[in-house]
Parts: sequence; C-alpha cells; structure tokens
Amino acid sequence: MENNIIQSTFRENYFKDQVMLITGGTSKMLFQVAFDFMKLGGRVALISRRLDFLEKVAEELKKTTGSYAKGFQFDLKKATDSDYAKLVDQILIDFGRIDILINGAAGNFLADAENLSLNAFKTIIEIDTLGTFLMSKWVYSKYMKKNGGNIINISASLHYLGTLLNSHAAAAKAGVDAITKTLALEWGPKGVRVNGVAPGAIEGTEGYDRLIKFKKNSEKNKEKGKNEFPSLLISMFNYQIF
Repeated sequence: MENNIIQSTFRENYFKDQVMLITGGTSKMLFQVAFDFMKLGGRVALISRRLDFLEKVAEELKKTTGSYAKGFQFDLKKATDSDYAKLVDQILIDFGRIDILINGAAGNFLADAENLSLNAFKTIIEIDTLGTFLMSKWVYSKYMKKNGGNIINISASLHYLGTLLNSHAAAAKAGVDAITKTLALEWGPKGVRVNGVAPGAIEGTEGYDRLIKFKKNSEKNKEKGKNEFPSLLISMFNYQIF
C-alpha cells in the first residue's frame, strides 16, 4: 500500500509498549492508523477474514515501521460469542495486553430496500453492529476491566438524515453509535474511554470507489434515456461525495 507519510506531532516512541487491536485492519484507512501507531513504537494485532492479505499487510507494516504486527484470521459474520472470547485470549497470549481497540470492520453494498434480502441485511448487522459489540465486550471483560483502555468505534453518517440504497448499512451504523454511547456510560467510570468516529467519503477506499462507479453508471444511463437511476439519485451522490 502507498503511504503519504506526515511528520508526527508526537514525541518518538509515544506509544512504546502499547498494543492496538484493529478489526478490518487491512483496509486502506485503518492501515494508515496502524502505520502511524507503529511508527510511534506501538505494536498492532490485525483482524480480517482474508489470511493472505493479512500476512501481506502485517509484513509491510513491520518492514516500513520497524515495529511488530501480527494478523489473525477471523470471520466476524460466522463467529460465535465463544469464538470472539477465544480470539481475544489468543491475542493476549501473543501480545500480553490490549490498550486500544478499534472496531473498524464493516460491510456494505448499494441496494434498494425493496430488493434487499434478509440474509443481505443480516450480514451487515452481523459484521458492523454485532462485531463491534462482541469484540468490545470480550476485550473489556478479559483485559480493560482491570487495566483500563480505549475503544474507538468507526461509524458513518449514513443514518443521520437517511441515505438512498443504504438502509442496511445505515441501520448497522446507527446500532454502532448506540453501542458507543451506552458503553461509554457503563465503562467510562471504570477507566475505559469509548468514542465513535464517523468519517465521510474517503478517496481510495473500497466504499468510495463503489460510489464513484455507481455515479458514473447512473450518468451514462441517464444519457441513454434509461430510467433505472433517476436524476435525484445522481444529485444525491454529487451532494454527498463532492
């Protein structure tokens, strides 16, 4: 992956001896988070369902930062509650601690509500909402409850005003926001900070590329006189992305 290295305002080894656990850690956005953390002395545990990509990303991070990263293959959609517990146990065996958890794993695709299947809707809820809750629950129970820590949940702004073709993702992220607020109230007094981040469209990410492709196809269909994608939809993407 390409990196645009920005001079850090933090002192050297600011995160020395600390460990960050990232779900969805092979995405471009969270790769940069891992890179910056490791450049400042931290170590990173990456979670993704794609083992080959995990190993590639972990090696690249180690090579470019001089710090340590390890990938753990894990499918949030298929995992049970006990699977999450076992995963956290393994990470603690390998790293000894988890100071920061970033729940960044997410799934999304564009689909109108009328044609969205139950399985498709459930998949996004399982990855985004349940994944965020279960990972937070077990990291807290097995480490942060006694040692404190920080949890950062990656959300989105899809559900603030409603977003066309995103009923599934909007519902999932609304759930993530509710979890974030509730856990902050429950665990804040116990030394665990829980915060949410809702980034907009980020150029170069998979989600952004899908939106751009969809927008271009919509414009082509409009020029051909087809009505599959109304002009309102094109205007919505112009407004939200650019």
